[in-house]
Amino acid sequence: FFSHFLAMDQLCALPRTWKQDFYEDITLHYDDLELLLPGQWLNDSIISYYFAYLCHDKFQGHPDILFMPTSIAFLLSMVDDPRELISQFTPLNLPKRKLILCAVNNNRDTEQTGGSHWALVAYFQECNTWRYYDSLGSCIRSSAEQLCRKISLLLAPPKPPAFETMEAPRQQNDSDCGVHVLATASWVAESFRQKDAGFLLTDAVNGDAVTKLRRTVLAMILAAAQQNAV
Repeated sequence: FFSHFLAMDQLCALPRTWKQDFYEDITLHYDDLELLLPGQWLNDSIISYYFAYLCHDKFQGHPDILFMPTSIAFLLSMVDDPRELISQFTPLNLPKRKLILCAVNNNRDTEQTGGSHWALVAYFQECNTWRYYDSLGSCIRSSAEQLCRKISLLLAPPKPPAFETMEAPRQQNDSDCGVHVLATASWVAESFRQKDAGFLLTDAVNGDAVTKLRRTVLAMILAAAQQNAV
């Protein structure tokens, strides 16, 4: 579908001042695209782009699934009580979502982006349970639990949700945690849509799949940028 080799040629041909808007509120710069090359650690901009793609394209027509923007997840992680900012979160329509997916980062510095690791949490309304997927085991479980508690205040379920640490494929280097989040989020949503019809996480998220996904996302962005420029 997307030409990986063409994408690399197109990236090399772009000026380093390149930037473009996608999905109304996401701006990507040349430096963001470079993070999709092998060995680079993904930032929140790339994760936000892919979550927006999943929401608006791959899972279009599924309003019961929410791919939470990374900026909102970060804001939720930093406020003491998100109910004090309820008006900012009302458009997310959280109580009516049957599946909520959030990328979790262990950054606690409001002055700059960063952190050292990404993981994924997913809320399943039917069983009132948060599931935690971490390509390093339980590396940032405390950050994940804190975020889930705060989102749960907005969900207001009948009782506090359970929190489960899931078996997730391990990353094979120091830089692929963000790509694991992208691949796992897509797998969780697809399994939910298909009602767990035999989809194995280990089939969807492995070394080869992660390497391919980096190239695919880069090709997707460049193809969309070319269309937007027409």
